[in-house]
Amino acid sequence: MERILKQLIQLQELNFTLLEQRTLVPKAQLIDLENAIKALMEDLPPEIARLYRGLQKRHDAAVVPETKGTCSACGISLPTSLAAEIVSKKGIHQC
Repeated sequence: MERILKQLIQLQELNFTLLEQRTLVPKAQLIDLENAIKALMEDLPPEIARLYRGLQKRHDAAVVPETKGTCSACGISLPTSLAAEIVSKKGIHQC
């Protein structure tokens, strides 16, 4: 699970970079970046890739940390058991 989480974080960083670079450089120069994103998406389990795409369409950040029992994106207070699962990296959760 930790490997998948690292991939998701890397994927999100690449997507942020792509958004930034689209305003600065010609499209032809973005091909390597787009290919890296595509490769990471293809390496994810299909259900995780679908979840990531759906979250990314609705929010700027699809992957966010839990901070003191609270989701840092939406601010919802997480149940203690869920916060413990997140910290132990036992799974990927969605608010």
